[in-house]
Amino acid sequence: MIPRRPRKQHYPFAGIILVVTVNNKMKTPYGKECPYFYGDYHRGKNIEACRLLHKPNQPNKWKVQYCSDCPVPAIVMANACPNMILSGEVTSTIFGIKKKVSVTAYCTEIHQEVKQPKIGCGHCHPVPDHFDLK
Repeated sequence: MIPRRPRKQHYPFAGIILVVTVNNKMKTPYGKECPYFYGDYHRGKNIEACRLLHKPNQPNKWKVQYCSDCPVPAIVMANACPNMILSGEVTSTIFGIKKKVSVTAYCTEIHQEVKQPKIGCGHCHPVPDHFDLK
């Protein structure tokens, strides 16, 4: 006798947002894929965190609203250099009204700070000669 597989049970998940992981990147609530965003929504949990900004001595607590204009997803999409390390912090704008995420990059191959993280340091991945830089 062949054992029967158990039936799948369908549960209504009204009001729960599911986040799909793709290549160790999670989609933020604003629809961008970010390797530093973490969301745990299993069985009614609602835990969200930014692993880039989580530092024990940082006074500014992370909020989901920082993901709306965070530059990290654009940097990771434009430059996938394995030698580049990103670090970020929450900074205040003029008069402290609005807070935003500022990101700095460091290249571990040439041991220098990267001035334009979207482009890279220029040493690890040089631009081919047949491209005109204007």
